[in-house]
This record gives sequence, structure tokens and C-alpha cells, in this order.
Amino acid sequence: MKTGLGIFFRLAWRTYFPGSDRLARRTWKRLWVMTLFLPVFLAVQVVHWCALLLDEVLFRSYRQVDVKRPLFIVGVPRSGTTFLHRLIAQDTARFTTFLLWELLLAPAITEKLFWIGLDRFDRLVGRPLFRILRAIESRVLGRLDQIHKTSLLDPEEDFLTLLPILGCFLLVLPFPQRDEIWKLGYFDEWPERDRRRVMNFYKRMVQRHLFVRGPGKQLLSKNPSFSPMVLSLRQTFPDCCIVCNLRSPYEAVPSLLSTMMDGAQIFGNDASGTEYRDQLVCMVKFFYRHLTNSLAPLTPDQHCFVRFDDLTADPRGVVQTLYQRLQYDMSPEYSASLQSQYERAKSYQSRHCYSLEQFELTSESIRQDLEFVFEGFDFQSEYTGSGLDQEHLSPSCS
Repeated sequence: MKTGLGIFFRLAWRTYFPGSDRLARRTWKRLWVMTLFLPVFLAVQVVHWCALLLDEVLFRSYRQVDVKRPLFIVGVPRSGTTFLHRLIAQDTARFTTFLLWELLLAPAITEKLFWIGLDRFDRLVGRPLFRILRAIESRVLGRLDQIHKTSLLDPEEDFLTLLPILGCFLLVLPFPQRDEIWKLGYFDEWPERDRRRVMNFYKRMVQRHLFVRGPGKQLLSKNPSFSPMVLSLRQTFPDCCIVCNLRSPYEAVPSLLSTMMDGAQIFGNDASGTEYRDQLVCMVKFFYRHLTNSLAPLTPDQHCFVRFDDLTADPRGVVQTLYQRLQYDMSPEYSASLQSQYERAKSYQSRHCYSLEQFELTSESIRQDLEFVFEGFDFQSEYTGSGLDQEHLSPSCS
């Protein structure tokens, strides 16, 4: 906690005194938003830390939970990872996955049991609390539907469990300072001691989840932000399987830029300059190289690459192939669920549009460093213009 607090107060100081860092300019909007955000964020993390410490007193046996053959979905951002995650999450007989409500409200066992108990009481009295939370969710999260449709009851990225130690890359939105959160994008290059500290914390959070949600099930985790951590994941969970989603850089890069810059503007950051763009582009290029170099040497039953185009064209076939490769049995019930979920979701049309030109990038600048991606995964090397996201084919899960 000391390390997390130290980083937090350093980032808070640089919010008001950014110096020459042009990624976190001191604008009136940013100062106003951050003055509201900082105390709320700190208070929530303090509550989580108190609950995590209480777990060590009341539920210390959670440390004995064996994390067996977890499945991690990684890949470049905006490559269909949400879609694939929610399709596989339908296989509840095999997998358990983090839902958004427990990531935000209940990372600790103590908090999970509190909210589960409160939900049971709420059901007895007609679910007034549920309706209130749904109304708040619609107002707060509804603004993000165009980019990433989600609900408190949906599976979500469990990198949010790293918020108490400020190890979640999403924090680059409120804290874009160059020397802090950005380095998470190159995690496997950290010193071993620092990597081990973060991974040990993450493993404890996974054990807490399994302790409540089913110690006999496999963890299903989806985090594009874990792409620079695949070597550390393999070291921490030696029997894990890794699925890697890849998409044409011509589409993935501008889609990510569009998403991140929209988020940056919420916190009053100036994302119009080249510094923010260049940081993200450099990081995504590292993702492509690191993923292909780190996963290719693994055996077929330990990893699988999934092309975005294949996933959106035939999601049921992709999941069936993935199950065969990783040696999973597919139940008839889950097989039928795959088809029905896709039929329900495919009518959605995304409104999230983007192009390289929008961010003053050229196809040559992208292709120059990533030629191996186009050749190795049969992506079209000829640039055809703007794109449209299909992330929102994702079925909702409850």
C-alpha cells in the first residue's frame, strides 16, 4: 500500500504542477475535474485496502485456492477481445470471470459477500436498490456505449483489480504523466522484483474471486492491457492458456486512438497534439512485436492467435476451433448458446468511426514497422481508408 500511496500522491502533485510534461497540461477543466476525482478515487481505494486487509483476518484460507489452467484473452486493443470474452463467458460450467460490479465495488472477499448479502435482501423487498443502481448505471455508463457497451452485470477486464496498487493502465486517462502509468505498456521489460510484486498481488485477487465464485472452475480473463505481460503471466501461472486477438494495424491503431482520446478529454487532457498519439502508437507497435515473439514458441495447446476478421465472420467456428486446440470439451448446451448469442448480437451496428488520416498518420508509417504482422497473419497491406468497429457484436451476460 505504501508504494501505491506514494505513486498516488506523486501523481496528484503533478496534476497541479505538471512542469514541462505536455501530456498533462494544467487547464481549468482538468483542475476542476481532477479536484473532484482525486479524493473520491483515494477514498474508494482506502475502503478496498481495508477490506483486503480484513480478508487476511477472516478468510485467509483463500490463499490455498489453486488457480488451475486459467485462460487469458489478450491482444491489441480494439481487436474483438470483448466479443470473444463474452462468448466464452457463456460457458459457465467451465469458466468463471470477473463482472464489472465486483471489480469496481467488491475486489475483496469481504466486499463481495457484503454486496451478495445486500442483493439477497434487496430481492426480498422488491429490488428497489437494484433499480436505483440500474438508473445510475444507465446515466453514467450509457455515455460510453458508442465506444464500449458495458453494464455492471457484464464480464469486464480484471486489470481493474490492480487499481489499489495503481497498476491499471486505464489510469493513464486521469494520470497521463509520461514516467508513471505509461510504463505499464512495457511491463515484461520491468525489473523482476517489480514485476513479481504486481503479479503476486494480481494472483491474490484471482484467488479471492475463485474463493467466492467457485474454486473448482477455471478463470477466464480478458485484458488487452495484459499484452505486455504475457511472459509474466506464464511465469505466475505456468499452466495457463493464452488466446491472442490480432487485427489489421490499419484498423486497430486509429480505433484505439479514437477511444483513448475521447477518454482523455473527459479528464481535461489535451489529446490534440502529437505527444499523446505517438505514445499510444509506439505502445501498440510494441504489443504486436511482443505478442508474436512471446507466444509463437508455445505449444498448440497453450496458445491460439485469433484474427479479428475471422472472429466477426464466424464466431461460433472460431470458438469451436479454439476449444479443440486448447483441448476443452464443449457441451451441447454451450454450443447452442454460442449460436443464439451471435444471432441476438449481430444486428447491432457500431457508430464508432475512425481513420488514420483523422490522426495525421499514414499507412506507410504503420506498415514500415509492422510488415511482419501483415505478412504473418494475412492482413491486407493495401490501405483502403476509414474503418468501423464491430466490438459491439458482444453479447451481454448476466
